[in-house]
Amino acid sequence: MAYDVWQSCMLLPVEFKRSDCASWVQAWGSIAAVVGALFVAFYVPLRQMKADRRQALWSAAAFATALVPALRGIRRAVGESKHGAAVGVKYHVQTASDMGAIIRLDLIPLDLLPSVMGLRSLAAEAQEFLAQLEKGEELSDKVLPYLDNLVTTAEQHRQKLLSA
Repeated sequence: MAYDVWQSCMLLPVEFKRSDCASWVQAWGSIAAVVGALFVAFYVPLRQMKADRRQALWSAAAFATALVPALRGIRRAVGESKHGAAVGVKYHVQTASDMGAIIRLDLIPLDLLPSVMGLRSLAAEAQEFLAQLEKGEELSDKVLPYLDNLVTTAEQHRQKLLSA
């Protein structure tokens, strides 16, 4: 039994039997299912990975944004010979350091990884410096240029992360 073009399952002027038409509909449906499965298998995880990377970059930028003011606070307090105030910044440095510790480095782009690692190193140096200050160790006259260097380096890393 022949069908009119508009009654055909493929909308082509070909004569099909009902069983042929059902077979073709099933074939096209199977192809569509495979394409859909491939889309879900590749696109959805890719989208999630991009979102995770964006989150890791935001975390790194937040870490830098928290660390730079803490380092500036240490520098200001030591420059004004208020060592107790410098030790008071210890909480801020520790908080920033904790933020840096939870950043997933595997999600940070390779060109920004040195900045994140540099900031982690600066946070560790600041913590060591505050521990020495807390013990009451004598400060040398080279400490202010050292702290200036810490702040400048942290600011450079921060700008690199914020521009990404």
